[in-house]
Order: sequence, then C-alpha cells, then structure tokens
Amino acid sequence: MNSEDLVLAIAGGFVLGAVVAYIIVACMASGLKSVKPRNEADVYMVDNSLNFDDKTDIYRGTRIERQLKPQNDKK
Repeated sequence: MNSEDLVLAIAGGFVLGAVVAYIIVACMASGLKSVKPRNEADVYMVDNSLNFDDKTDIYRGTRIERQLKPQNDKK
C-alpha cells in the first residue's frame, strides 16, 4: 500500500463519516419541527396565580454599621 492509497483511504473515511453524521443529525432535527414558536406566554399563565399587594422592597441582611477607627497620634 503506497502513500496515495493511504491518503485516498483516509479521505474516503472522512467523507463517509461526514455523510453518516449528516444523516444522523438530519433525522434528529426532523423530530424538532413539531414545535411551533409562539410570541406570547398566555399558555403558561394561570389566572390569579400571581398577585402583588405591596409596592415595597424588603431587603434582608443588608444592614451596614460603621464605627470610627481610633486614631493613634503617638509616634
């Protein structure tokens, strides 16, 4: 087997692999076409499922206390 036959075998293997991969991906992608895109989210909304009563924000654990650092004037 000379180098030309080896190159031809490797190239043929890559082409065959690419064709098989394309067929597999095309079959898998065809199953995704049953879902149609929607711009609205009405399907996911349930009536009276989310009600806001207050218009305030409550933050927990954000209290900051500052203390003056003692100054040391002695040298």
